[in-house]
Amino acid sequence: MNPGFKELIYPNYGLSLLTPVSWLAEDSPAVLAGGEFNLVSRYEDTQGAIGMNFRLRPVQPNYINNLAKQIENQQITFERNYPGATVEDVSISGLAGKMFKYEIPTGKRKMLVKLYWIRLVPDVQLQILCAQYTDAEDFDQFWKEADQVISSIVIAFDSWQARYKKHILPNK
Repeated sequence: MNPGFKELIYPNYGLSLLTPVSWLAEDSPAVLAGGEFNLVSRYEDTQGAIGMNFRLRPVQPNYINNLAKQIENQQITFERNYPGATVEDVSISGLAGKMFKYEIPTGKRKMLVKLYWIRLVPDVQLQILCAQYTDAEDFDQFWKEADQVISSIVIAFDSWQARYKKHILPNK
């Protein structure tokens, strides 16, 4: 394990990861029932959180067998709303995914957002949203640590497949 990092395990998510020990895990919903969770690097004076949000999202039925169309539609939406938005191929825990990257205005400041999508099973995607102000003093340090968290993620893909076959497929 990396010095200065702690391991977090989320059985309902079928994943584990390493996070800086200085970051706060706001994860009661994920621990209790599988709800979303946040890893908070710090709070702004305005009480806004700088960090990462993890959530499991259902995939719309029209996108289950058409991931390319889902990505295309999301990319068009981001490009229209956030000029300069990009999408890149990524791999998390050996699973192929996408990372959308864009800046959003937040009043007088801008945030850089990186939104990761990983399809865990046909009906479920893991979304990881990371955000930091572009003018923050700790901008580079935050992204270095966020990248370390992303690269540390281990997804129990076999467990996802087994649960999908047991609980979802019989009902289709």
